[in-house]
This record gives sequence, C-alpha cells and structure tokens, in this order.
Amino acid sequence: MACDSNNSKRQVRIDGQSKNWTADTRKKSRSPMLVYYGRVRGSGVVFARYADACRLARIYWAATSSETWGEFASKAPPGVMREILNNQDRISFDEFCGGWLYQALGWPEQKILEWFRDCIKAYRALEADQRYPLPDEKCYAIEAFSEGNWPEIPQRLVLRWFPANILHEFAERRSPMHELPYVYFDPQFTRTILMRLDSAGFELTCADTLIQMACGYIPNGFASEALRSLIESAE
Repeated sequence: MACDSNNSKRQVRIDGQSKNWTADTRKKSRSPMLVYYGRVRGSGVVFARYADACRLARIYWAATSSETWGEFASKAPPGVMREILNNQDRISFDEFCGGWLYQALGWPEQKILEWFRDCIKAYRALEADQRYPLPDEKCYAIEAFSEGNWPEIPQRLVLRWFPANILHEFAERRSPMHELPYVYFDPQFTRTILMRLDSAGFELTCADTLIQMACGYIPNGFASEALRSLIESAE
C-alpha cells in the first residue's frame, strides 16, 4: 500500500515526482510534531520524525554519492565525520589547532596567516591513521554502515517518541541476531495508525522516497541533485 491521500486530513505528499510545497507546508516542517512516513520493502510502513528522516537521508545520500571526503563533508550533516572517525584514535584539524586558536584572535593578521599555514602543513604531515582524511582523499564513509549499529534507523528511533499505546497495539518487535531490536508496522494498519497519530496531535506527511533513503535504500533512477532537492524540500 503506497501513500494514500485520504489517510489524514493534515497529510501532504512529498516524493521525487511531487515537490510543490505551500507556505503552510513549510511552516509544518519546522514543527517537532511533523512525522514523515512511507512504505519500505521488507520493513513495512516506517515512521520518522522529520529531523531524523532528513538527517538519515542526508547521511546515506552523502556517503553513496561522494568520491572524496571534501565532497562528503559538504553534503553530510554537521558532526557526522566526527561520529564516523572519532572512535579510530584520530585527531581532527580543529582539535589539532585548538590549543592556540583562541589566542590567535589577538595576533597581528600576518602572524595569524603564517601560523595557520604552518598548522595546515603540520596536519597534512601526520600519518593517515592519526588524522582525519584530507578533503581530496577517497571517501570510505559507506564502510561505516557495515556493522548495522550506525547510524540509527527509524525503526529503532521510533521507540523513543512513538505513543506507547499505539506501539503496544500495532508494533511487532523484532530482534535480529547481532543487531539491536527494532519495530515493524504492518502496512495493512497504516490508515488506522495515521488516524491515531493525527488524534495525538502529530502532523503527517507521506514521503516514500525520503523514508526509503532514511532507511539506507537509495532509489535508482534519481540524479544526485534530484535527491538533494528532495531532502532540502523535506528540511
């Protein structure tokens, strides 16, 4: 069952083919009660708070479309590189310079420029496993997904915010081997769940493609810029 325009009186559709947003829709995108939902093959119907859906979709889009780390850094949400690399005993460039960065505010401009050039040169000279990858180095961010515990998935995040009574009634808890538990919503209950969420004050937007991206499935047939536009529309 795909998104049904009769599922909720507050529903707005967003996908790769339909991106005409009204002023009212843009206002709703700033609400913490805005929920995106969509059908994901093998995962039933998936619900995500708009901030979670957009962040996860942007992470997967950045990782699968970037050739270099500089490109990845320009696409990914703030802090994601740190999440990927900090557990590898690497020092970031800002940490490397941090001891003197504040003091530099009081230096003459020429001294600041010379110091910054020296920092760049010294940081580049570090061994590759001691520093973050340089902007022109090949990006391997997609390898961070291999263990299945990062980034979080909407089907687990839902346990933090979904109304407990609706979870209890409609969610099937699943615990795959070597993975954290998550929940599955059968698509046959979509309409009922939407009505219950609407009654609880949530604003509901059908977004199949965005939700699929947030779950790690990058759709075929979309140019990278089209996916960027889709994410930015949802944000």
